[in-house]
Amino acid sequence: MVPAERRGEFAERLLADPGEKGFSRLALNVRLFARTVRLFDVAPGSFVPSPEIHSTVVRLEPRLPSPEVDFNEWDALIRVIFSRRRKTLRRQFRKLSTLALLEQNYKMWCSLSGTKPSTTPFPELVRSVLEDEGMLRERAFAMELEDLHLLLRAFNRRGQEFDLQKPCEV
Repeated sequence: MVPAERRGEFAERLLADPGEKGFSRLALNVRLFARTVRLFDVAPGSFVPSPEIHSTVVRLEPRLPSPEVDFNEWDALIRVIFSRRRKTLRRQFRKLSTLALLEQNYKMWCSLSGTKPSTTPFPELVRSVLEDEGMLRERAFAMELEDLHLLLRAFNRRGQEFDLQKPCEV
C-alpha cells in the first residue's frame, strides 16, 4: 500500500474508469498492477505558500498475485489500440502502419516457430481475431482490463506478437 499525494488532474487520470474522459494508457497500466483508491483531496490553502492547484491523496494497493502477463507485450498492444482510443478496434487494426508492423511480427513468429504462414491475407487474419472475440466494435477507452487480457491472449494464440522489441519466444 503506497499513499501518495498527486496533483488533482493527475490523480483523476489514475482513478479514471473505462469510458470516462480521463481513462488512458496510464490508468490502464496502473490498474494492471494496482488498485487505486482516492483517500482525500487537499485544498491549496493547506500549504504555505498556497499553490494554484488542488492535490489528491491516493493509495495504490498492489494486485497480488501479480498478473501473469508479459508487460512489454501488453504495453505494445495497449499502445496500438490507444493511439486512436475512440476509434473502434476494427478501424484501429485496419490502419496500414499497424498492419505492417503486426504482419512483420507474425512472419517472424512463423519463422522462429517453424510454422507455415497462413495463406489468408493478413488483414483478414487480424479481423478474424477481433470478430471471433466479439470485439470489432469495441473502443479502447471503454474496454475493461479483462477484455484486453482476452484480446491479447487471442492474438497470441494465433501467432500474433505485439512486442516489437523482441521476437516471440517459442
